[in-house]
Amino acid sequence: MVTRKKVVATKVEKEVDALGSKIAEVTEVVRAEVDRPQRKSRQPFGSPRSKLSVSRLIPGYHLHWVNDLAGRIHDAEDNDYEFVNPKEVGFDTKESKVKRLVGANEDGSALYAYLMKIRQEWYEEDQERGSALQN
Repeated sequence: MVTRKKVVATKVEKEVDALGSKIAEVTEVVRAEVDRPQRKSRQPFGSPRSKLSVSRLIPGYHLHWVNDLAGRIHDAEDNDYEFVNPKEVGFDTKESKVKRLVGANEDGSALYAYLMKIRQEWYEEDQERGSALQN
């Protein structure tokens, strides 16, 4: 024979079990957030971004991408531009220069742009000279 006390006790046990599992779920989620390894800031996979973006600037320098077209790299070097070392902008690579594939030459070979730098003060002087010539 089932007594009223047994029915009430069974209901309470079921509620406690249900509540206990909910607490366990919440605790598990909180632990997962705390225990999660800290990730560096990132952009979600597949989101649009510029192929020529640089996430870390170099203090005191202006950065510029220079296409490897007939004499452009040489001209840049003659005008005090230097190649950027990948470690300077946070790239972990064995390459000695930062480069990106940006197209194709007329002969179909790969066209690369190289990241170069110039002292900010020299860049600003060059910009002032350029605007004075245009006026």
